[in-house]
Amino acid sequence: MLPHVNGLEILRLLRKEGRTMPIIMLSARSTEIDKVMGLELGAEDYVTKPFGLAEFLARVRAALRRASMGKPEPTTPTVHRFGEIEIDEGTREVRRGGAPVELTATEFDVLVALVEAHGRVLSREQILDRIYGPNHHGTARTIDNFLMQLRSKLEADPQSPKHLLTVRGVGYRLVA
Repeated sequence: MLPHVNGLEILRLLRKEGRTMPIIMLSARSTEIDKVMGLELGAEDYVTKPFGLAEFLARVRAALRRASMGKPEPTTPTVHRFGEIEIDEGTREVRRGGAPVELTATEFDVLVALVEAHGRVLSREQILDRIYGPNHHGTARTIDNFLMQLRSKLEADPQSPKHLLTVRGVGYRLVA
């Protein structure tokens, strides 16, 4: 029983942000509907109080094992370049003319979505799906704000962008 917000809401927010780490719900709420809600919202496991410590630790180890299964071997981080911009996906760093550019996590994700589209136009909805997942219920117009911020940080002239372009009535695209 957390103060101000419940565990299910925290889980919902974490998954909405695209966080994929294994989460085990540990709760005094033990009804079937509580367990089902936790698992449906993306919990890896749901343990009710009282619980045995040895069993709980075994569940944590199992969740971590499952989380690491099927993950590809680490590869060389991808670095993208366009104009004077360099994006390192491995370190999540962006540089403009060699100088670091500070981006929020979401700004970085929007930028990478556009880079990975290889010049194709992405609608606001497609960008939202790529950064938040298909179950996101926010407004697609927030993408406009992220593009405005990215242009102010990356374009020489944000009012006349050369790389982060608007395709009227459709969405956005990145031109290298």
